Amino acid sequence: MSLRSAGIELHTFGFGVPGASPPPDLLEFTGSAGGVYRELRKLSDVARVFRGDVADLIRGIEIYNPDSGDRATDIALSGDGSFSGHLVLHEGRNRIQVRLDTSLQVLGEDGLAVDFVRRELRPWELLVELERLQGRNRDLFRLIQHEKSLRRSDFSKQVEFQIDP
Repeated sequence: MSLRSAGIELHTFGFGVPGASPPPDLLEFTGSAGGVYRELRKLSDVARVFRGDVADLIRGIEIYNPDSGDRATDIALSGDGSFSGHLVLHEGRNRIQVRLDTSLQVLGEDGLAVDFVRRELRPWELLVELERLQGRNRDLFRLIQHEKSLRRSDFSKQVEFQIDP
């Protein structure tokens, strides 16, 4: 069953200079999944595309390469239903499958093929990647700090007591 037949739209976005010329494979995959590609100038533009909080409908996301057996890690689902993950690509053709499990008891699956060729990054591409990694590190740090504060809060609730005179 495809994502489209499962009632799931897959939208993709491009930011800045790279977003002005998306890869043809990405456009084809997005179109086959019933979604749209949008070039965005600022992150808040994403909210205009969606008509509600679709993340509540998604119970599970799996991204994998059936040829190599590699599975994506660090899959993150956003409130708007978009998701991201890290999947190892190998030189040559890579088939990537995306499987979604929804609360509507519908399993949607679709895929695309990506030809991966190693090359040196241009200076601006290195800068973009560095900024992406720094942002990811900031997000992880905030998440860790939030988890620690929740644990401290839970602990403080456990040690509360009252002394009657």
